[in-house]
Amino acid sequence: MRKATVLIFALGLLTLLSLICLEMGLKRMVEVKKARLFLNKTRASLLALSGINCAKNLFLSGNVGDGLQFEVVYNFPYREGSLKLFVEDESSRIDLNFASDEVLENLFNSVGLGEKLDYVLDYIDQDSSRRRFDSEQNAKNGSLDFTEELLLINEISASDYSRIKDFITVFNGDEMINVNTAKEEVLEAVVGSLLAAKILSAKESAGYNNSEWQNLLDGLSAAQQKVLRENCKIDYGHLRINSRAEIAKADKNILCVIDQNQKVRYWHEE
Repeated sequence: MRKATVLIFALGLLTLLSLICLEMGLKRMVEVKKARLFLNKTRASLLALSGINCAKNLFLSGNVGDGLQFEVVYNFPYREGSLKLFVEDESSRIDLNFASDEVLENLFNSVGLGEKLDYVLDYIDQDSSRRRFDSEQNAKNGSLDFTEELLLINEISASDYSRIKDFITVFNGDEMINVNTAKEEVLEAVVGSLLAAKILSAKESAGYNNSEWQNLLDGLSAAQQKVLRENCKIDYGHLRINSRAEIAKADKNILCVIDQNQKVRYWHEE
């Protein structure tokens, strides 16, 4: 009887020690996974940052591809990682702080948000006059610092913002757009569908150079030339860089806008 009791006690103690060891082992596995994830997140952050510097160097060297709008993908299979870069000319977008009401009306109508433009205009303009009875509610009455500020307007939903975000900016500093990089929707909003069609049909894949642009202007009426000279250009503005890095299950996305002097105008990480 005594031997049986000792045996049962020994088995119980052995079971308890096994459970303790198992728990310690599981905790160790969790800690290792956390450490590995932290390491991969750190690597992904550094890789995304290196992507920003890579894009800046490509831009400064002039090796940015035709039209300054391109995507570069680097894969690192031995580390289960990749780096994706998308570089865009900021002058391909309409600046909300400088565009005329007519241009903004054309753009908002083209994406189905025309009925909400009054709320945007009253949010930005510096007076307290109301275009609609509630359009001055919580208005900033000043220039936007970021396009995401549109989401602060009660009438603008996340879905609305997603429909227009690829066509707008607040970093151009003027109303000029680059015809070599602007999307068709932007061109039509700025110069009208007729002139936009002329621009797109005559543009080569590499975009307009000075002589080609002048040739296009020479074939237009004086009024049409005035519209293009006041609203369009063929050179680049600020640079928008989206760098996304993935290593194992960790990822890092950096979106930034830099000017011609490499000064950062906007920086967002997620």
